[in-house]
Amino acid sequence: MRFPSLLAATAATILAVPAMAQDNHDPAQDFNGPYVSIGGGGTLQGSDRGETLVFDTNQDGAYGDPVLDAAGGDVFAPGFCNGAATSTANIGCRNDKDGPEYFGRIGYDRRMGNFVLGAVIEGGRSEARDSVSGFSDAGDSYMMSREADWQAGRAPACAPVIRRAAARSSMSRAAAPMRGSTTSSRRRTA
Repeated sequence: MRFPSLLAATAATILAVPAMAQDNHDPAQDFNGPYVSIGGGGTLQGSDRGETLVFDTNQDGAYGDPVLDAAGGDVFAPGFCNGAATSTANIGCRNDKDGPEYFGRIGYDRRMGNFVLGAVIEGGRSEARDSVSGFSDAGDSYMMSREADWQAGRAPACAPVIRRAAARSSMSRAAAPMRGSTTSSRRRTA
């Protein structure tokens, strides 16, 4: 299942500008010391057209095998959809859930001439969810969904100082434990 990265939104470039109204301010002290910030945004998932479930039925480590019934037919002949199943028939699915995200950062910077070095620790959460569903020729549907419980990262940061502003950039090493669920529905027969 293709899953757009929920962590992409946590890697950010921050423009820091100090207060300009201070008369006897020493600009050499800009960007020195600890800071705390909070932020928010949205996790927007791209189109998952063609998303499918893949299987390794012969257990050779290569996915993409068909699941065959006793007569040799493809069990998933009715197909797949890129979202949450709304019925046991492949007649439509609910789109993946985009959602808000929120995060916080704690960091420390040290100015060295016209350059700023620092480190940042960040953590947050996104409310987005990704799903894919498959439909069987017996009228059953199978849905798999996943979402991140939380995300956290740490990174060194560096920035040149240009006219009392620092264009900050960092590359974060991050982790996001995933939570998944699988649901199956059967068509009722009389």
